[in-house]
Amino acid sequence: MKNFSLEWLPAASTSADNFNSFFRSFYLPVSVVAFVGTIAVAIYFSLRYKRKKEGEPTPHISHHFLVEFLSVFLVSVTVAVLFLWGWRDYKHATTGRQNEYELNVVGKQWSWAIQYADGRTFVNELF
Repeated sequence: MKNFSLEWLPAASTSADNFNSFFRSFYLPVSVVAFVGTIAVAIYFSLRYKRKKEGEPTPHISHHFLVEFLSVFLVSVTVAVLFLWGWRDYKHATTGRQNEYELNVVGKQWSWAIQYADGRTFVNELF
């Protein structure tokens, strides 16, 4: 699985490593399992409950509490994990770090104007 992952591009930021680890360790495996499981269940039920003869009545199938509960519970837990992991990465990306330098940057068609906190402004160059 590591060869398929996002190793072929360099990380563009410090938060990219967090996203790549999340993608490889949680999102991709959960998506593959959900996709394969859904396809397998669809094929099984289409073969199991297909109509045998024309005019045959469809059997009445009652609800199944355990299946309903587990499906809702597993989806809820998965969404909660996705939310909490995303919230952690969001907080990491938006909190300030020590020794950060604040810049005001204005981008025009082929020009960048960079203004520093002390008032100095440079065009198309960093100080």
